[in-house]
Amino acid sequence: MKKNHQNPNSYVPPKKEHKAKISAIDKEPIVLTNVSGLKDPVVITIASQNRSEKLILHRKVGKSALSDVNWVLTPVSEIQELLANAKDPSANKKALVSKETKINAGIRLGFYNKDPKSNVLCYSNGVTFQQASLDAKASMEAEKARAYGLYQAERALAGKPVKKNWKFGMNVNHFYSDEIKAIEEKLKLALSTDTEYKQAMAKLTGDDYITMAGPYSDRPQMAISTQREYTDDQLVDAVKHHLMNSMGGTRNFPAKPNKDLLKAMASADTSQTDSLLNAVVSEIFSITAVNPVRLDAPDKGP
Repeated sequence: MKKNHQNPNSYVPPKKEHKAKISAIDKEPIVLTNVSGLKDPVVITIASQNRSEKLILHRKVGKSALSDVNWVLTPVSEIQELLANAKDPSANKKALVSKETKINAGIRLGFYNKDPKSNVLCYSNGVTFQQASLDAKASMEAEKARAYGLYQAERALAGKPVKKNWKFGMNVNHFYSDEIKAIEEKLKLALSTDTEYKQAMAKLTGDDYITMAGPYSDRPQMAISTQREYTDDQLVDAVKHHLMNSMGGTRNFPAKPNKDLLKAMASADTSQTDSLLNAVVSEIFSITAVNPVRLDAPDKGP
Protein backbone atom coordinates (compact mmCIF):
# COMPACT_ATOMS: atom_id res chain seq x y z
CA MET A 1 0.00 0.00 0.00
CA LYS A 2 1.48 3.33 -1.10
CA LYS A 3 0.91 6.29 1.23
CA ASN A 4 1.18 10.01 0.81
CA HIS A 5 4.26 11.23 2.69
CA GLN A 6 2.52 14.45 3.74
CA ASN A 7 -0.46 12.56 5.17
CA PRO A 8 0.43 8.95 6.12
CA ASN A 9 -3.25 8.09 6.53
CA SER A 10 -4.20 8.95 2.94
CA TYR A 11 -4.02 6.11 0.43
CA VAL A 12 -2.74 6.88 -3.06
CA PRO A 13 -3.83 4.17 -5.51
CA PRO A 14 -1.17 3.04 -7.99
CA LYS A 15 -1.45 4.34 -11.53
CA LYS A 16 -2.84 1.87 -14.02
CA GLU A 17 -2.03 1.85 -17.69
CA HIS A 18 -5.14 1.54 -19.83
CA LYS A 19 -4.48 0.22 -23.33
CA ALA A 20 -7.04 1.00 -26.02
CA LYS A 21 -8.15 -2.03 -28.00
CA ILE A 22 -8.59 -1.53 -31.74
CA SER A 23 -10.06 -4.31 -33.81
CA ALA A 24 -8.38 -5.22 -37.10
CA ILE A 25 -11.60 -6.60 -38.64
CA ASP A 26 -14.53 -4.86 -36.92
CA LYS A 27 -15.60 -1.22 -37.02
CA GLU A 28 -16.19 0.03 -33.50
CA PRO A 29 -17.53 3.42 -32.32
CA ILE A 30 -14.79 5.61 -30.84
CA VAL A 31 -15.33 8.58 -28.53
CA LEU A 32 -12.62 11.25 -28.38
CA THR A 33 -11.61 12.28 -24.86
CA ASN A 34 -9.22 14.86 -23.37
CA VAL A 35 -9.78 17.32 -26.22
CA SER A 36 -9.63 20.43 -24.00
CA GLY A 37 -7.41 23.07 -25.57
CA LEU A 38 -7.64 21.61 -29.08
CA LYS A 39 -10.21 22.86 -31.55
CA ASP A 40 -11.84 20.28 -33.87
CA PRO A 41 -9.30 17.49 -33.17
CA VAL A 42 -9.06 14.64 -35.68
CA VAL A 43 -7.06 11.70 -34.32
CA ILE A 44 -5.14 9.39 -36.65
CA THR A 45 -4.09 6.14 -34.96
CA ILE A 46 -1.76 3.70 -36.76
CA ALA A 47 -1.10 0.47 -34.89
CA SER A 48 0.62 -2.87 -35.33
CA GLN A 49 0.46 -5.61 -32.71
CA ASN A 50 3.59 -4.29 -31.01
CA ARG A 51 3.53 -0.56 -31.59
CA SER A 52 1.25 2.37 -32.27
CA GLU A 53 1.56 5.95 -33.47
CA LYS A 54 -0.98 8.70 -32.97
CA LEU A 55 -1.14 11.94 -34.95
CA ILE A 56 -3.53 14.80 -34.26
CA LEU A 57 -4.99 17.14 -36.87
CA HIS A 58 -6.32 20.30 -35.22
CA ARG A 59 -6.81 24.01 -35.71
CA LYS A 60 -3.96 26.34 -34.73
CA VAL A 61 -3.14 26.59 -31.02
CA GLY A 62 -2.48 29.91 -29.29
CA LYS A 63 -0.90 32.76 -31.29
CA SER A 64 0.05 31.96 -34.87
CA ALA A 65 0.17 33.58 -38.30
CA LEU A 66 -2.16 30.83 -39.53
CA SER A 67 -5.84 31.52 -40.07
CA ASP A 68 -8.60 29.97 -37.98
CA VAL A 69 -9.58 27.62 -40.82
CA ASN A 70 -6.09 26.11 -41.26
CA TRP A 71 -5.37 22.58 -40.07
CA VAL A 72 -2.16 21.65 -38.23
CA LEU A 73 -0.71 18.13 -37.90
CA THR A 74 1.00 17.29 -34.58
CA PRO A 75 2.28 14.00 -33.12
CA VAL A 76 0.51 13.22 -29.85
CA SER A 77 3.89 13.28 -28.08
CA GLU A 78 4.14 17.03 -28.81
CA ILE A 79 0.56 18.02 -27.96
CA GLN A 80 1.07 18.75 -24.24
CA GLU A 81 4.07 20.98 -24.96
CA LEU A 82 2.16 22.79 -27.71
CA LEU A 83 -0.80 23.44 -25.38
CA ALA A 84 1.59 24.63 -22.65
CA ASN A 85 2.97 27.17 -25.15
CA ALA A 86 -0.48 28.45 -26.13
CA LYS A 87 -0.20 31.49 -23.89
CA ASP A 88 2.83 33.73 -23.39
CA PRO A 89 4.35 32.50 -20.09
CA SER A 90 5.37 36.07 -19.33
CA ALA A 91 1.86 37.45 -19.97
CA ASN A 92 1.00 37.89 -16.27
CA LYS A 93 4.30 39.64 -15.59
CA LYS A 94 3.77 41.92 -18.60
CA ALA A 95 0.26 42.75 -17.39
CA LEU A 96 1.60 43.80 -13.98
CA VAL A 97 4.34 45.94 -15.56
CA SER A 98 1.78 47.48 -17.91
CA LYS A 99 -0.47 48.38 -14.97
CA GLU A 100 2.46 49.89 -13.07
CA THR A 101 3.50 51.89 -16.15
CA LYS A 102 0.00 53.33 -16.44
CA ILE A 103 -0.12 54.24 -12.74
CA ASN A 104 3.25 56.00 -12.90
CA ALA A 105 2.11 57.94 -15.97
CA GLY A 106 -1.17 58.81 -14.23
CA ILE A 107 0.74 60.22 -11.24
CA ARG A 108 3.09 62.18 -13.51
CA LEU A 109 0.15 63.66 -15.43
CA GLY A 110 -1.82 64.56 -12.27
CA PHE A 111 -4.72 62.11 -12.57
CA TYR A 112 -3.50 59.93 -9.69
CA ASN A 113 -1.78 60.74 -6.40
CA LYS A 114 0.43 58.56 -4.21
CA ASP A 115 1.10 59.23 -0.54
CA PRO A 116 4.91 59.21 -0.14
CA LYS A 117 4.71 57.70 3.36
CA SER A 118 1.95 55.09 3.09
CA ASN A 119 2.18 54.51 -0.70
CA VAL A 120 -1.63 54.66 -0.80
CA LEU A 121 -2.90 55.43 -4.31
CA CYS A 122 -5.70 57.95 -4.81
CA TYR A 123 -7.56 59.44 -7.72
CA SER A 124 -7.26 63.18 -8.25
CA ASN A 125 -10.60 63.63 -6.40
CA GLY A 126 -9.11 62.15 -3.21
CA VAL A 127 -10.85 58.74 -3.33
CA THR A 128 -8.41 55.87 -2.78
CA PHE A 129 -8.09 53.10 -5.33
CA GLN A 130 -9.12 50.60 -2.66
CA GLN A 131 -12.26 52.46 -1.67
CA ALA A 132 -13.30 53.03 -5.28
CA SER A 133 -12.89 49.30 -5.93
CA LEU A 134 -14.86 48.29 -2.83
CA ASP A 135 -17.70 50.68 -3.73
CA ALA A 136 -17.83 49.34 -7.30
CA LYS A 137 -17.91 45.71 -6.13
CA ALA A 138 -20.69 46.48 -3.62
CA SER A 139 -22.75 48.18 -6.33
CA MET A 140 -22.19 45.26 -8.69
CA GLU A 141 -23.27 42.65 -6.12
CA ALA A 142 -26.43 44.64 -5.32
CA GLU A 143 -27.34 44.94 -9.00
CA LYS A 144 -26.49 41.28 -9.60
CA ALA A 145 -28.85 40.21 -6.80
CA ARG A 146 -31.61 42.47 -8.16
CA ALA A 147 -31.16 41.10 -11.72
CA TYR A 148 -31.19 37.51 -10.50
CA GLY A 149 -34.39 38.14 -8.55
CA LEU A 150 -36.06 39.47 -11.69
CA TYR A 151 -34.79 36.45 -13.64
CA GLN A 152 -36.23 34.05 -11.05
CA ALA A 153 -39.59 35.81 -11.19
CA GLU A 154 -39.66 35.68 -15.01
CA ARG A 155 -38.86 31.96 -15.04
CA ALA A 156 -41.51 31.24 -12.42
CA LEU A 157 -44.12 33.21 -14.38
CA ALA A 158 -43.24 31.21 -17.49
CA GLY A 159 -43.40 27.93 -15.54
CA LYS A 160 -39.76 27.15 -16.29
CA PRO A 161 -36.96 26.13 -13.90
CA VAL A 162 -34.08 28.49 -13.12
CA LYS A 163 -30.96 27.62 -15.11
CA LYS A 164 -27.89 26.77 -13.03
CA ASN A 165 -25.54 28.48 -15.50
CA TRP A 166 -27.19 31.91 -15.23
CA LYS A 167 -24.58 34.64 -15.53
CA PHE A 168 -24.62 38.34 -14.78
CA GLY A 169 -23.77 40.28 -17.93
CA MET A 170 -21.69 43.16 -16.50
CA ASN A 171 -18.24 43.32 -14.87
CA VAL A 172 -17.10 45.48 -11.98
CA ASN A 173 -15.69 48.24 -14.22
CA HIS A 174 -19.26 49.20 -15.15
CA PHE A 175 -20.03 50.12 -11.52
CA TYR A 176 -17.31 52.64 -10.72
CA SER A 177 -18.74 56.07 -9.96
CA ASP A 178 -19.26 58.51 -12.83
CA GLU A 179 -16.55 60.74 -11.34
CA ILE A 180 -13.98 57.92 -11.33
CA LYS A 181 -14.97 56.91 -14.87
CA ALA A 182 -14.50 60.51 -16.03
CA ILE A 183 -10.99 60.61 -14.53
CA GLU A 184 -10.08 57.34 -16.27
CA GLU A 185 -11.44 58.57 -19.63
CA LYS A 186 -9.41 61.79 -19.40
CA LEU A 187 -6.30 59.79 -18.47
CA LYS A 188 -6.85 57.45 -21.42
CA LEU A 189 -7.05 60.43 -23.78
CA ALA A 190 -3.90 61.97 -22.30
CA LEU A 191 -1.95 58.70 -22.56
CA SER A 192 -2.84 58.35 -26.25
CA THR A 193 -0.58 61.31 -27.01
CA ASP A 194 1.97 60.97 -24.19
CA THR A 195 5.33 60.10 -25.78
CA GLU A 196 6.98 58.79 -22.60
CA TYR A 197 4.14 56.38 -21.87
CA LYS A 198 3.88 55.19 -25.47
CA GLN A 199 7.61 54.48 -25.65
CA ALA A 200 7.50 52.51 -22.40
CA MET A 201 4.56 50.43 -23.63
CA ALA A 202 6.22 49.84 -27.01
CA LYS A 203 9.25 48.30 -25.26
CA LEU A 204 6.96 46.14 -23.17
CA THR A 205 4.85 44.77 -26.03
CA GLY A 206 7.29 45.13 -28.93
CA ASP A 207 7.94 41.42 -29.51
CA ASP A 208 4.74 39.56 -30.30
CA TYR A 209 4.61 36.10 -28.76
CA ILE A 210 4.21 33.15 -31.13
CA THR A 211 3.13 29.67 -30.03
CA MET A 212 5.92 27.42 -31.27
CA ALA A 213 5.60 23.76 -32.22
CA GLY A 214 7.93 20.81 -32.72
CA PRO A 215 9.66 18.48 -30.23
CA TYR A 216 11.83 21.39 -29.05
CA SER A 217 9.17 24.12 -29.42
CA ASP A 218 11.41 25.85 -31.93
CA ARG A 219 9.32 26.26 -35.09
CA PRO A 220 6.04 27.94 -36.03
CA GLN A 221 2.97 25.77 -36.53
CA MET A 222 2.64 24.66 -40.17
CA ALA A 223 -0.65 24.23 -41.98
CA ILE A 224 -1.39 21.13 -44.04
CA SER A 225 -1.48 21.71 -47.79
CA THR A 226 -5.02 21.90 -49.15
CA GLN A 227 -6.97 24.09 -51.56
CA ARG A 228 -10.28 23.92 -49.73
CA GLU A 229 -11.64 24.28 -46.22
CA TYR A 230 -12.63 21.15 -44.31
CA THR A 231 -14.80 20.49 -41.30
CA ASP A 232 -13.42 17.89 -38.90
CA ASP A 233 -15.76 15.20 -40.30
CA GLN A 234 -14.80 16.05 -43.88
CA LEU A 235 -11.13 15.87 -42.93
CA VAL A 236 -11.56 12.27 -41.74
CA ASP A 237 -12.75 11.36 -45.25
CA ALA A 238 -9.99 13.42 -46.90
CA VAL A 239 -7.18 11.70 -44.96
CA LYS A 240 -8.70 8.28 -45.68
CA HIS A 241 -8.96 9.16 -49.39
CA HIS A 242 -5.36 10.42 -49.44
CA LEU A 243 -3.98 7.22 -47.91
CA MET A 244 -6.12 4.94 -50.06
CA ASN A 245 -4.85 6.73 -53.19
CA SER A 246 -1.19 6.85 -52.24
CA MET A 247 -1.11 3.26 -50.98
CA GLY A 248 -3.40 1.89 -53.69
CA GLY A 249 -1.07 2.51 -56.64
CA THR A 250 -2.29 5.87 -57.91
CA ARG A 251 0.70 7.70 -56.38
CA ASN A 252 4.09 6.68 -55.08
CA PHE A 253 4.04 5.40 -51.51
CA PRO A 254 5.44 6.56 -49.27
CA ALA A 255 5.66 10.18 -50.41
CA LYS A 256 9.18 11.52 -50.38
CA PRO A 257 9.86 12.52 -46.76
CA ASN A 258 11.92 15.48 -45.65
CA LYS A 259 15.70 15.09 -45.29
CA ASP A 260 15.64 13.96 -41.64
CA LEU A 261 13.01 11.31 -42.26
CA LEU A 262 14.71 10.24 -45.49
CA LYS A 263 17.98 9.65 -43.65
CA ALA A 264 16.26 7.78 -40.80
CA MET A 265 14.39 5.53 -43.24
CA ALA A 266 17.30 4.91 -45.63
CA SER A 267 17.54 1.24 -44.64
CA ALA A 268 13.83 0.67 -43.90
CA ASP A 269 12.38 -2.67 -44.96
CA THR A 270 8.72 -1.99 -45.68
CA SER A 271 7.95 -5.70 -45.46
CA GLN A 272 8.28 -5.37 -41.68
CA THR A 273 5.25 -4.00 -39.83
CA ASP A 274 7.12 -1.33 -37.84
CA SER A 275 8.89 -0.06 -40.96
CA LEU A 276 5.56 0.01 -42.78
CA LEU A 277 4.07 1.92 -39.88
CA ASN A 278 6.89 4.49 -40.23
CA ALA A 279 6.11 4.76 -43.93
CA VAL A 280 2.43 5.50 -43.24
CA VAL A 281 3.41 8.17 -40.71
CA SER A 282 5.79 9.66 -43.29
CA GLU A 283 3.03 9.69 -45.90
CA ILE A 284 0.69 11.59 -43.60
CA PHE A 285 3.40 14.10 -42.67
CA SER A 286 4.11 14.68 -46.37
CA ILE A 287 1.10 17.03 -46.43
CA THR A 288 3.03 19.47 -44.18
CA ALA A 289 6.50 19.17 -45.78
CA VAL A 290 8.37 22.11 -47.32
CA ASN A 291 7.24 20.98 -50.79
CA PRO A 292 4.12 19.13 -49.65
CA VAL A 293 1.85 16.68 -51.37
CA ARG A 294 -1.53 18.39 -51.34
CA LEU A 295 -4.06 16.53 -49.19
CA ASP A 296 -6.72 16.89 -51.88
CA ALA A 297 -4.39 16.52 -54.89
CA PRO A 298 -6.15 14.95 -57.89
CA ASP A 299 -5.67 11.24 -58.42
CA LYS A 300 -3.02 10.09 -60.89
CA GLY A 301 -3.37 7.02 -63.03
CA PRO A 302 -1.32 3.88 -62.30
